[in-house]
Amino acid sequence: TANYNFITNASGQFSICNVIAGTYNVYAGAWGYQLYCGTAVISSATTIPVTLTAGYYDDFTFNYNWTVSGASANTWEVGVPVETLDGATPANPGADDTTDCSDKAYITDNGGGGPWDNDVDLGATILTSPAMNLTTYIDPYIHYTRWFYDGGLINGAPNDSMKVQITNGTTTATVETMVPGSPGNGTWVQKMFRVADYVTPTANTK
Repeated sequence: TANYNFITNASGQFSICNVIAGTYNVYAGAWGYQLYCGTAVISSATTIPVTLTAGYYDDFTFNYNWTVSGASANTWEVGVPVETLDGATPANPGADDTTDCSDKAYITDNGGGGPWDNDVDLGATILTSPAMNLTTYIDPYIHYTRWFYDGGLINGAPNDSMKVQITNGTTTATVETMVPGSPGNGTWVQKMFRVADYVTPTANTK
């Protein structure tokens, strides 16, 4: 398997050099645009026309510099999910959500083993997106897919949670909070919300 990475110039152009002829999966993207995901038969004279549609999208094919913070050592990391099971119940997913192009996701401490080996302990881990300029959109909505599972303490009841929040740089609002017993725990759950229902869209929305 051969992988090649190219960065375009300011005009969106690049030249392919020393690529072995064959059929390839082709991905193109930039923050603020939707991902291009397709296939192409490439030879020495191949031209690949790609048009990116405006709109913020990230399935973690590319590194758009999300930031990780928080006190827990069991931090968010991007990679192919490694499954863990709590008995017969999936705690960590064994694969990415199938509705996107990449096979990667942000997972908390994606280490495999038992579900208690790489769970989030001793504080929170926080994942923050790059800034989005939503002032150019008439009525923006955000779609995302998330996974949450809390197997509980040793000899104790589950007591962890996961929050999804939005900030416009001034105001921060909680969109949803997952707790033990929330619908869909231990599965990929697709969600959507209207930004203006929570904060005023700004050029510094995260």
